[in-house]
Order: sequence, then structure tokens, then C-alpha cells
Amino acid sequence: MTQTPTNKNNKNEPIIKGLEPLDEAIQDFSAKTVDFFDNTFLGDKRTLKEIRDNRNKILQDARNKRKEFQDEYQKNLGVAGDVYRGFVSVPLGLINNTNNQIKGYFSSITGNPYEEEDLINLQALGVQKPGDEDRLGYDLTYNFGKAWVGFNTSNKFLRGVGKKYNIGPLKNNLAIRSFAAGNLADAVAFSPYENNLYDMANKWKPIRNDFFEHCSAADKDVPFIEAKLRQQYCMGLAGEVLGQTGRIGGKLIGAGSQLIKTAPETTSALKGLFSEETIKKVDNVIDAARNIRNNPIKRKETLDVLSQYQKTSLDDVDTFARSNTESLIDEGNDDIIDELLKVSKSDVGEEVTENVVGRSKPPATQKFSKDLRPTKPVGIFDQEKGTLIPSRKILPDADKDAQLIYDGINASDLTDPKTTKVMTDQMQLGRIVKMTDETTVANLTYLFNNYADQTKETLADYVLKGIRVQRRSARNINRSLEILEQARLTDNKELYEKAKPIFIKNWRKFTSFITELKGLRSEIARTQRVGQLAGENPTILKDGSNLDNVVSMKKKTTDKNVLGQIQEQKRIKEDQKLMKELVPSEEQIERALDSKDLNELLDFSRKLRTINGDPNALTKLLKGDVSGESLIEDIGFGLKMSKEIYVNNLLGAIETQEINLASGLLNMFLGPMKSISYAALSDEGNTKQIVRGIAELVSQQLVLKDSAKMAKRAWTLNENLVAPANRKFVDRSSTFTELANKIKNEPENLSFLGQKSETVNQAIKNLNVPITKEPIELPFFNKTIAPISITNETISSLVKTFGTYVNLPGRFTMSWGDEFLKQQILRSGSFADFLEKGWESGLRGDQFETFVRRGMEDIDKLLVNQSIEGVSDLAQEVFARNAEQAILDTFTRPIGQGYFKTVSKPIAEFLKRPGMDWANPFVGTPVNLKKFLLRKFLTLPTSLVGTKYDASRPGSLLNKINFTTGKPINIGFGNLLKEYNDAMLSDNWNTRSKALGEAIIGQGFLLGLGLLSSARNDPDAEMVLVGAGPVNPKAKRVREDKGEIPSSVGFLKKDEKGNKIIGSDGKPERYYLSFQGLDPWESVMEIMGDWPEITAELDAEDKEEAGNIAIALAWRSLQNDTFLKGATELISVMRKPDRFARWMSRQIINRSPLPGRASVSDIAKTLGMPESTVKYLDIYSLGATKIPIPMWRTTASSIKRANDYNYFDDTTGIQYNLENPKFEKKVRKGDITKQTTREDGTLVDIEPKIPLVENYFKKFGLEFKRALSQGVTGWDADLEPIRNTKTGKFRQYPVGFGLKNYNRFKTSESENNPILSFMDEIGYIEPQLPDEIYGGIYLDSENWLKINNSIPLIRDEDGVTVQQKYLEYINDPETQKRLKILKQGPKAIDSQRSIRYREQIIKELRNGFRRIEREQEDRAIYKWITEERPDLLEAYESELEALDSGYESNLDNL
Repeated sequence: MTQTPTNKNNKNEPIIKGLEPLDEAIQDFSAKTVDFFDNTFLGDKRTLKEIRDNRNKILQDARNKRKEFQDEYQKNLGVAGDVYRGFVSVPLGLINNTNNQIKGYFSSITGNPYEEEDLINLQALGVQKPGDEDRLGYDLTYNFGKAWVGFNTSNKFLRGVGKKYNIGPLKNNLAIRSFAAGNLADAVAFSPYENNLYDMANKWKPIRNDFFEHCSAADKDVPFIEAKLRQQYCMGLAGEVLGQTGRIGGKLIGAGSQLIKTAPETTSALKGLFSEETIKKVDNVIDAARNIRNNPIKRKETLDVLSQYQKTSLDDVDTFARSNTESLIDEGNDDIIDELLKVSKSDVGEEVTENVVGRSKPPATQKFSKDLRPTKPVGIFDQEKGTLIPSRKILPDADKDAQLIYDGINASDLTDPKTTKVMTDQMQLGRIVKMTDETTVANLTYLFNNYADQTKETLADYVLKGIRVQRRSARNINRSLEILEQARLTDNKELYEKAKPIFIKNWRKFTSFITELKGLRSEIARTQRVGQLAGENPTILKDGSNLDNVVSMKKKTTDKNVLGQIQEQKRIKEDQKLMKELVPSEEQIERALDSKDLNELLDFSRKLRTINGDPNALTKLLKGDVSGESLIEDIGFGLKMSKEIYVNNLLGAIETQEINLASGLLNMFLGPMKSISYAALSDEGNTKQIVRGIAELVSQQLVLKDSAKMAKRAWTLNENLVAPANRKFVDRSSTFTELANKIKNEPENLSFLGQKSETVNQAIKNLNVPITKEPIELPFFNKTIAPISITNETISSLVKTFGTYVNLPGRFTMSWGDEFLKQQILRSGSFADFLEKGWESGLRGDQFETFVRRGMEDIDKLLVNQSIEGVSDLAQEVFARNAEQAILDTFTRPIGQGYFKTVSKPIAEFLKRPGMDWANPFVGTPVNLKKFLLRKFLTLPTSLVGTKYDASRPGSLLNKINFTTGKPINIGFGNLLKEYNDAMLSDNWNTRSKALGEAIIGQGFLLGLGLLSSARNDPDAEMVLVGAGPVNPKAKRVREDKGEIPSSVGFLKKDEKGNKIIGSDGKPERYYLSFQGLDPWESVMEIMGDWPEITAELDAEDKEEAGNIAIALAWRSLQNDTFLKGATELISVMRKPDRFARWMSRQIINRSPLPGRASVSDIAKTLGMPESTVKYLDIYSLGATKIPIPMWRTTASSIKRANDYNYFDDTTGIQYNLENPKFEKKVRKGDITKQTTREDGTLVDIEPKIPLVENYFKKFGLEFKRALSQGVTGWDADLEPIRNTKTGKFRQYPVGFGLKNYNRFKTSESENNPILSFMDEIGYIEPQLPDEIYGGIYLDSENWLKINNSIPLIRDEDGVTVQQKYLEYINDPETQKRLKILKQGPKAIDSQRSIRYREQIIKELRNGFRRIEREQEDRAIYKWITEERPDLLEAYESELEALDSGYESNLDNL
């Protein structure tokens, strides 16, 4: 970091630069004036020079004395003086910097050197001293002051511009405006060579980082324009911080004003910290402030007091305070708004009362002074309307008749007294203003005792019962109608007369309380809103007429606007009118039942079954608006089913289930280890706590059997037991079950894309196709079953069964991959808790054993019964604590429960909507995995060095973090997570220690990874860490061909004597074990594995960019995340639209139910069964084991990869038995555009009629076919294995470690091929064979692969192989010399020159290698076209000749 260029000013320089001539002229004039008087009146005692020297001495002495005084004064002031000088320097510094920046830009344009010179000499002025940049008070005030003034001014300017010219981003977008304001502020506030905010921040060691260093003051040798542009970008980011800080600060100020409103809550929170007397004083002061704010008389008195205070001298302050403080506090005053609304009967003519049955009237209105009494009555409370209407007494006499008529019309428009009215926040706030405290308390007590006391029936119980009664009545209506219809058809009058009153009774019951039930349900829903309104004031008119005198709400509400309220009220009235007019009465029903035509009534009544007693659905039914016919609902249902199929297809691979279980087991094991590590390393830990952690670790083995039983139960019930709402990957409800229920119970409402066919729906409803006419006897079981027929219930069962089969992967993940782990964590933690509690309680022997057993029995009760009834409070506490830990460790915590829930919850809900899974099917799991990284790896275990958090300490967050009092806490990015902070500050030791120990485990893991990654290039290292590898897929392919697996750990291979094995490339051989998919550990391991390889290529200067490199690696790891593949693939398609066909084909396949195919024989082979056994299975099953079984695509892909691939190579004439081969899947140009010959024998492309459309569907068809073939055994579409063009070996996927098949943990051995090693050393990116050869002949996939696979096999005219040529080039002394320089590092005068040498050497080596490669490609192309397609070559040559001839002919004609 550099310091600001300073001006070498001497003490005689003027304060303002550029005024030297004026200053000299003034001094000279003064001296000459003195000399004139000396010569005229004093006899010329001194010369002009002596006078000048004397004046300079006097001025200098004055300056010195002033400086001594200033220094002494500043010394006495200390930090306050530094702050004062910094504050004064801000506007002067802005003037200097503006001047210097203008000069800087001008010098950059003209090409002149930039020289910085201050316009105002701050040191000469005395507001700046040497070393101020190291004084925190001055540096902070000066730099932050300049930034804030510049930013605030720029921000207001930009917002004004945005409003004036209607520029949306500047007017409404704080982020964009803040960034622009930061840039604009930097243009005037800071020189690029002087200390700025980042220099200031970088002085604080805990937050010092490379980015701050990058944005700090530039060195003098950096050109002005370059330094300025970099700084402006950095200040733009600082502007974002300042903008957000300003917004948050505004909210904090607003929160401060709310403090007065929430006085009871505020003071109650202080209890326990201060004495009762102190709290009472605080209460009095806050109440006084409330009264002052709302009472105009008190407000005026307070202003007079403050005015008097300002006029009072400092000596009189104490006396003044004692005499006047009491007048500010008056506990007897009520809120002025309450007083204004408490209108007495004498004022209005009728006392305002509350329209509540059985409630007592409010107490008599309090009399208040004439000053506060309203001059006009507010109004009269209308008992019927429930509103406060303007009193007629306030109307002029001439308007009385008009008002009476208006009231009459309004009253005549009233509907049923039970009418549901629109209720807004403002209406509710206005209503409660008129409610008295006494009646409110009394009625709340009444409501609780009668409808909220859980010891008897509550309001929720009645509403629930009402819903069930309506639904049961609807079912009974349908059943009784069927009986009535049957009785009418069979002319069974006795049955008809019995069923008729049953139908009428249930109809009466169903319709009798629809309005009441709907109103109660709405009111229950509305009570969830009132908590947000508690701190608000109503929007009221303080008098009856002045619209400018309004008290507004401070926060946004959910209120509809006036038009919306009117429309809503109109809709309610229309619905109630329909209910009244369209719902038949009992008399109408009875007449209809007795009539001959029952069709219409029967049709309507049967529809009641479909609405399940829902009054909203009944209203829609009466209006003809059936929800099942909605286009949006049908599309949403289809998208939900699509997601359900897609997720299960992704989870179908056996390897996916393995890695999910492995990751969960690792987290489970580390749970107790976190407690043990913290107990062992922290000061508050002890042996007992370590033993407790070990007990939990051991109990993980003891509870395995019970956990497996519960996982099996979860599988059977298809439901999580520990936390039913926290499922992993899959939703609780199945669309297949929903569809099946609809087919069975309401087939008449089936629809497709919003349209329903009455014919089809009726056919489904009445479906009855007999399969067997007679009953079927089962002699072995001694049973007889009824005749079998296909009905709508049969179809429903088939759909449900099919859905169950489709959902098996998700069901397995839910039960064995999620519930089992939750059970393990819950049970082992609970077992250890009961052991600890029993031992601490002094229990021993049989008593101790009984206590633990009963505790675990209670845990079982909670899981099996899913009810807390009959379970001890201790067991409930233990269950809750460990269930929360289980949810956290299995990454199933719901999104939107932390500090940022107002943002995160709506985003999460949006991403869960139907259709969003096309971007990414998983929402909660990826977020929870990243939270894991924040807690473990980006949080430091500072609790070990004594950092503590004391919530009782006053002040800001930083004041609460200390080293003396409070609970230990870790510091880092994990503090952004509410659940992590709550766990660290928990009163339970186990919860707290696991949270605090998480960072210890994480940092220890990072240390181990660092050691492994640092050994990356050490040939003697036993283990090395391999990252994700090169970003370029072609460069990564070279590593994979070498046998290296991305994201793996490499182990040194040794012979029988324990010596390392050296390969043919002179490097030790290794075998690799992959950790791909081991989320969330994979992300950190990838970053640490790539770090040394990237930084090794950088010089010392570039390593300053380490922060940016780390961010880039983290972003890349995020893109590689398994659960974010959907999002990254979609982004890739947007960037490269030519990939859309492949993406869409995979989406369609994965969203198709069971697109994979594999037979029992295929599965048997992968399990290692001998070929003879497989053949016997085929014979005994009459070939049934060879029939392909529909299954999930990923499952079938696993089976296909596990089977050996038999391939006959036409080029070599050899039959290969390949293990896990790779196929070339890219669609080539010749696949899309076909070529033919004209009549004259020349080559021409076959152009489609609509090229864009036809070419897309051709490509999509090929992509679809090839993608589909990957999940079907025995079918490869047109794909064939691909060879490595350097070694000639077929490319293959790694196999499983130990168990080769169905194993996610892959392994491979290094090739140690010298050609591949050389390519890796020089970073050679292998170019692919082009789709177009000779500039005009297109290759399709088949011919492209033939040429590609022949490249490493053919020899030249002398019989030399290409491998021999590569080796000859690699072993050439010149090549080896350059390789040696690369390994040792080029010698040069500086790092920049060294890098250029290195780049030149690499370029030469790559060019030499590429020449051999290109020659071999040309040889393979020529061999193919002359042997297999000479016609193409001849046609192409004819085309070239025709082109030349036509070109010459055109020239001749011209």
C-alpha cells in the first residue's frame, strides 16, 4: 500500500495555491509602506531589505506560536481533536481532489505526466498534520466523510435525474443507483494515489484481504487512468455498501421511533438487567414521550422548555433540570386519539356503544378539559351497520333532508345480517379504536374460557367438526340420491319414502351453516394477520372534513384499494344471492323429488360429492365455474406430475442412493465427534462431556436395529416419522394418487387442458367390462373370488399402482436414505441424553437401566403414535432437540426460517412452483448444503481462544462480542445463519458443543486437505488430492486418458517389496479413488485440490489475486454441484443455443415414466452370475428373463454400464470385450445436411424447404434417440465406442472400487503413457477431427468415427506408427531441453520476462506436436475417402473445377 503523494510546501507558502504572486505583492506593498514612513518620519533608520526580513521574522514567529498552540490544543483534545480536524478537512479535501482529478483526466488525454498538487494547503491551514493517515480518528473521519458526502450528493443527484427523465434504474433500483453514485463520488472524492476506504479497512487485521489490497491506493508508477478506473469500480462496490447501510440506518431510526410505541415490550425486555426502580423510571420517561408526541398542549409545553433550556447558561443547567423534569412526566394522560374518540352522550345525542351480544357497555366517557374537547361531535355508532357514521348534528340545516334520504337508501341496500363484509387492515384498526380496554379484557377472558381452553372444545374443534359434518352430509346426499334413483327406477315406493327424508335431512344440514362456517374460517385466517398490525395507527381524519390532516400508517398493508374493496364486496353479495336463489329449499327439493323428471336435480346433487363440503366450491358450482376445468390447474397438475417423474428418474441410479447414504452416515458419525472435539479443546469442556460424546458414538451402533425397523415402517407407510414435513428430494403427495382418486370418486370432473368431455367422463364413470362371468375358485386356498370386471375403480387402482412403482426411488430415498439416518441421529442422541440425565440424577443399577429404557420407550411412542399424549415432558424435550439435529444433519431444514426469511422464503416458494423444476428440481437441499459449508469451513473456531457473546451487554453487536462474559461463540460466515447462532447460544451443552465443534472439525479437515493438496507434484507423496481439473473439457480429457479421475485421492502404487513403481514416463504409478458426489464435502475437496496447481503457475505479483482465484474456484464448484446441474445446464443452453436439442431430448426422456429398459438376464450378469447360470434362467423361464422390463432411466443406465460391451471393429477386424466404454454422442454436420451430385457430377448440398425447422427436428431426433439408448440395454442407436487418437486405446469410464458394478466410488490406475504425460505437461488441448473435410465434404457420425478411430492405427509410407513419431519428438534433445527449463523455471531479470519465456517455450513445443498430429489426421482422411468414398472426392474435385471455370467466365464477360 502506498501513501498519498504529498506536496513539499514550506511554511511561507500561502494557504491557497496559485495566490503566491498576490501574497508576495501584499507583503512587498506592506514593506514599502513601512519603508515610506521610516524614510519620511523616522529618518531612514532601516533599509527596505531589513524591513522585509523583519516582517518575515514576525510572520514566522506568529506561525510558530500558532503551531505550538495548535499542537498543544490537539494534544489536549486527543482523539476528539483528530476527529474535529478530519471533519473540517472533508470539504477542503473534496475541493483539492476535484481539482486534482480534473488535472489527472486532462493529463491522460493530452499524454502529459500527472503531477498532483493541492489547491488548499491543509497543513498550512492547520487542519492536517504529518502522520494523520495513521491516526484512526482523523483517517476514519476524513476518508469516510469524503466518501459519504460524495456518495450522498451523487445519490440524490442521480435519483433526481431518474425522476426528471423517468429513468427506471436510477429512480427505483437502489443497487444500480448506489453503484453509479459510488463511481461518481470517487470521481471527485478520492485521488487514486491517496488513502481511501479500502486502505482504512485493510489496516484492521481481522478483515484484511487481497481484494481490499487490490482496491487500496495505487502505486505512483501506475498510470492515472488505469488507477482511476480500478478505484472507481471498487468505489462502486463501496457505494453498494453505503447505500444499503443508509437504508438499514433509516430503518433503525424508524425502529427507534417505534420504541415509544412499544414501551411495555421494551421495558419488559430490560427486566433482569436493571432494578425495578430504574425500570419504572424508564417506563415513566417513555410514557411521557408518548403523551408529548400525541398531546398538542404537552408538545407546546415541551418546546417551550427546550427553548428555555437553549437560553439557559451552563451554570444553571442543574437547577433548571431539577425544576423542569417533573413537568415532562404525566402518567395520567391517555393517548389523545383515544380521548378524541371518547365522545360523551351530551355531545352526540347517543352514547357510542359496542354491538356485541352479552357485552357490557363501556365505562362513562372521561371528562377532559375544554381545550381538548372536540368542537364538533365525531359521529354516532350505527348498531346495524357496525360503523361510525357522521352525526347529523355536524351537518348544515339545509342538508338535513338530503342526509336522511342518503341514510335511508343506504339502509335499504343492506343484505342478510350475516353477510360477510370486506374487512381491510384500516377497517380493523378503525374498529378497535372504539373498543374500550375494560370490555376488551373481559371479552378476551370470555373467549379464552369458552373457545380457546385446550381442556375442552375449542373454536378450532368446532370448525373442524363443521367441515367434517358438511363433507359427511355431502356423501350422504350422494348415497341417498342413488337409492332414490334406484327406488324410482324399480318403482319401490317403500324404499323411496324411507330415503327421501334422509336426503332432505342431510341437505338441510349441509346448507344450514355454510355462511357461518365460511365466516369463521375467514376469521381464523385473519387472526394470523393481526400481529403485524399491533404497532400500527389507523388512517383517520382528525376532524370531520380536512383531508390534509391525516394520520397515515407507516408500513405497507395487504389492503385492497377502494375499487378493489368495492369489487370484492360486490362479488360477496353476488355469491350470497346465488346461494339464496340457486340452492333449492326443502320445499323445492321435495316437490322436485315427487315430480317425474329428476335429471337436473340429480345431476346437481351428485356434483356435491365432488366439492367435499367446501362452501367456496359450492359457490363456484352454482356459478358454473368448476375448478377442475381450469386450464391453469390442469397445466399445473401436469407440471407437478412431470417433476415427480423427473426426480424419481434422477434418483433411480443405485449409485445415487449409495452416495446419499454414505454422505449421511459420515455426517451422522461426525455429530458426536463435534462434541468430543470441543469438549477436549475448549476451556469449558471436561471428561464427563467427552464421555457423553463417546456414549453417543457407541449408541449409534446400539440403535441400528431399531432405526432399521422404523425405516421399514416409513417405507410401508410412505411417510417420514421423525419429521414428516421435512422430506428429502420428493414431495409428500403423489399426483398419481390424486389422479387415481379423481378417477374413482369424481370421474365427471376429469379434464384435459381445461376442457372436459362429458362423453368420455360418463364412459369412465359407467365403465364395467366383465373379464370373467363366473366366480373363480381357488382350490389351493379354499376360496372363491367374485367375477372380475374392469371398472373406473379398476383403472384407479392401476394408476395408483403405476404411481407407486414410479415413485419407488423417491420412496427408498425417503425411508432408507433419509428416515434411517434421522432415526440414527435421533435415537443415538436421545439414548445418550437419557444416559446422562439418569447418571446425573444419581440413578444406578436397575433403576438407571429402567430410566433409560422408559425414556427410549417414550421416544418410540412419539414416533409410532405421532402424538405427545401420554409422553413425559422430558422425553418430549429430548425428542425435539435431537429431531432438530437430525433435520440439520440430513440437510432437510425448511428454507425461510432465518434472518433473511422475508427474502429467502418467497424465493423458495417461487422455486417450488410447478414448472420451475425445469431450471432446477431441488430447492431446499442445495441451500442446506451451502449452509453446511458456511458453518464448517468458513467459520473459525474462535471460541477456543475465548470469544464470547453476552446478549445482556448494551450497545451494538460488536459490544456484545467480548472475551470476558457470556457464552462462547465462533466468528465467521456461519454467524449469518440464525439456526447456527441459536445452537451456539443454546442452554443445552450437547446442542451448543456440536455447533461450536463444527468449525473445529471443518478447519481440521481443511488442514488435512491442505497437506494433501500441497503434495500434488511430489513424486514420493503417499497420498495426493486431485481437484476438478482443467475447465476446458478437452484438457480434462487428457487427464482422464492418463487414468486420473477428477475429484479424487491418488495413492502411490508399490511392488511387493514396498518400493514405488515407476511408469514408462518416468513418473510413479498411482491409483485413484473418486469422491465425486460426496456432498457437501466434494466442493471443498475440489477447491483445495485445484488451488496448488493454479497458484503454482503464478508469479509473486499474480498471487496477490488469490482472493479472486478462490472466488472463481468456488463459483466453478457451485456449477459442478450435483443438485444444481439443472440450473447450470439451462444456463449453458442459454449461452449456446445449439445445445438446446440435446437438453430438451434429455428433459423429455427423464420426464417420461419408466423410459429405461433392462432384462432380468442383464441384471443377473452384472451381479456376477456365470454365463451358464444366466442361460439356464432363460431356458427355465421360457425366455421371460430376456424380456426388457420398464424402469427408471438412471437405473437402466447403471445396468447397461455394468455389462461388458461386445464390439467388432471393422478397421482392425477384431472382436473386443470392452468394460464401461465411452461413446461419441455429438451430432455431426453430415448427420443434418446431406450431400448429392448434380447431373454434371458436381457436389451439392440437399437444402430442406424450411432449413431452420427441419434441421432442428433432425438434430432433436438424433439427440433423443442417442440419449434414450443410454438407458436401454442391448440397443446403442447409431453409437460406437471411441478411441484415443494418441494411444489407440478405447476410452472407458472408471469402474467401482472393490465392487466394480453399482458403486459410486470409482477407481482407476494411472496410464503413465509418455505421450499423454507430455501433452499434460505442456497443457496441450487436443483438437477434434473437423466435421467438414477438404473445405466442402461433410462427415456424418459413422464416417467421422471411422476416420477418428483409424488415426492412431495407420502407418505412414515407411511403416512407422504415429506413436513412434510422437516419442521421437518427445525424446529429442531440444524438446527435453525445453521441458527441463519449464520444470526448473526460466531464468530472467524479472517475473514478467520469465512468464514470456515460458509462454514462448510452450508455444514451440505445442506447434511441434501439432505438426505430427495434423499429418496423421490428413493421412487418415485421405485413406478413408480414397478407399470408401472416392465418389465424394471426385464430385468435390468436379465442383472445384466448375467453380474455377465459372469464376473465370464471369471475369471474361466483364
